[in-house]
Amino acid sequence: MPATATRKRPTRTRTKRTNGRPPLHLSTLPVQSINLRTGEESLLCPTCDTWCPITGQGTPKLAPHSKNGRRCVSSNQLLAIDISIEDWANRLAEVDQDARSRRRPRQFYKPLPAPAPAPMQMAFSYTTLRNGIRAHRAACRPCRAGRPCDHGRLLQQRITRLAQAALQQQTRRTA
Repeated sequence: MPATATRKRPTRTRTKRTNGRPPLHLSTLPVQSINLRTGEESLLCPTCDTWCPITGQGTPKLAPHSKNGRRCVSSNQLLAIDISIEDWANRLAEVDQDARSRRRPRQFYKPLPAPAPAPMQMAFSYTTLRNGIRAHRAACRPCRAGRPCDHGRLLQQRITRLAQAALQQQTRRTA
């Protein structure tokens, strides 16, 4: 086998040695840091926060592991499995339910309707526009007093442009 190829580490315990520390009781660890599903038995190392498989059938222990090139002191740590798989699954479901209740509900936004175009952007005929400016002048106090407001000035400019365009079109027809 070439030196560059990596081999998958076996999941069985290769040594009977332990790290000399007292056994780590799984019941003292947070439920989220334990995975006891069949075939996926693993544990979040309390020292280096790395997910490591649980190896050994008779005497379960934390598999040898390293982080940043240094071997963790919790490698080959004996484990005391003092929680049943059913109890672990129930506690995990409770923790998950509690976390879900703290999350905000997903929001669904309705699309906003497109805004109506401004009166200046609408294609009006000359008479419609003329009637519109008359109605505006009747309702607008500055326009009634002889000092047209901004809107009134824009309407008047639009009418003027429309009238000039109609006049040019008529002169082209007659020519």
